[in-house]
Amino acid sequence: MNPEIIKILIITNDKFEMEMLSSALRKDSYQVFYSTYRENALGLAHQVLPHLFILAENPSSEGSYQLCKQFRNSMRFASVPILMLINSAEEPFRDEFIDAGADDYIPKPINPHELNFQIKMLLARTRHYIHASPLTGLPGNPDIELEIRYRLERGEDLAVAYIDIDYFKSYNDTYGWLAGDNVIRQTAEIILDTVERICGEHCYVGHLGGDDFITIMPTEYAEETARELIAHFDLAVPEFYPQNDLNRGYILQHDRQGNLYCFPLLSISIAICTNRHQELVHPGQVAQIGIELKEHLKTKLGSNFLIDRR
Repeated sequence: MNPEIIKILIITNDKFEMEMLSSALRKDSYQVFYSTYRENALGLAHQVLPHLFILAENPSSEGSYQLCKQFRNSMRFASVPILMLINSAEEPFRDEFIDAGADDYIPKPINPHELNFQIKMLLARTRHYIHASPLTGLPGNPDIELEIRYRLERGEDLAVAYIDIDYFKSYNDTYGWLAGDNVIRQTAEIILDTVERICGEHCYVGHLGGDDFITIMPTEYAEETARELIAHFDLAVPEFYPQNDLNRGYILQHDRQGNLYCFPLLSISIAICTNRHQELVHPGQVAQIGIELKEHLKTKLGSNFLIDRR
């Protein structure tokens, strides 16, 4: 990751400390944003989408502890590293903050060179372990498998929704990869916004790769989530096409032999596997059921969802 595009959100009530940190980090080409605990730090984080949080408030305060937990429990920021800056007298609280989700800490007073070194190390370590999609920032296959396995082992009531964009390859071939990447990013935002609104921190969103996504949630939220996802995706579809193709209602594409084919506009298929009516014991079993459901959904036109009730 290039330091020139790394965004850091500093959160502290100390104006002098904020200015000192901002000055030091900007010298290293980081893009710096800041907030206080009295302001809506979580709201600013949603606007900025930082790569790193620096919490420089007194670790013994309830506000900083709760904010740390909020960041870590948020689907959008669960993978974003949190660096604490603490006084030596506050070190007894460091274990509490590690438990709350902080990744590391630096004692005050802060040495700018040490701060930059720790930031680089923390970002490198985080990238190595997170396996996030570079396009959407969502967790990738290794983390998704671990999440499914963890919930199965805990015996949770579970619905796993496999979300696939229909006719994405023909769209990508017609309009190019930049347009295709935009569809992927917009779809990720639609999924995140919908899932967060309906079931909040009880749910999980991942990017399997390409045009395939996954959400994991309690079964009670599955049908409402699927219906809302389809409604919001279908509303966004017109934004992805030039007006002439939109008016026609399909796109025209030649194959390598020069044959002309018609392809429908984008839609989504959502295959939902649950353990409400059957025992699920392994992520591979869940994936196989998802494949079977998606094959059935592919026979239908338009956006559809199917919940396995066997």
